Amino acid sequence: MLTGRIGVAVALGQVLGRMFGARSAGAGAEAGQAPPPPRGARMDRAEAARLLDVAVDADAEAVKAAHRRLMMKVHPDHGGSDYLAAKLNEAKDTLLGA
Repeated sequence: MLTGRIGVAVALGQVLGRMFGARSAGAGAEAGQAPPPPRGARMDRAEAARLLDVAVDADAEAVKAAHRRLMMKVHPDHGGSDYLAAKLNEAKDTLLGA
C-alpha cells in the first residue's frame, strides 16, 4: 500500500487517468501530471465521489472530511499540484451542490 504524498498523487493520477483517458509520457506530459479535462466538461456526481473516495450519497461531513484529508496532501502550498487541488475543489462542490 502506498502512503504519503506520492501515494496520494499516484492514486489521484490513476483516477483522473481513467476519468479523462491516459496520456502517454511521450506526448509531452511531465511525470506526475494528469491530463487536462476537456473544455467545458463538468464533473458528474459519480466522478466526484470516486475522486474523493466517498459514496455518491455521502453526507456533507463525509465529503468535507475527505476533501480536507486529500487537500492537505496535494495543496500547491505544500508542493502539490494546482490542477489536483482544483479537481478536489470541483468534486467537493459537485457533491455538496454548490
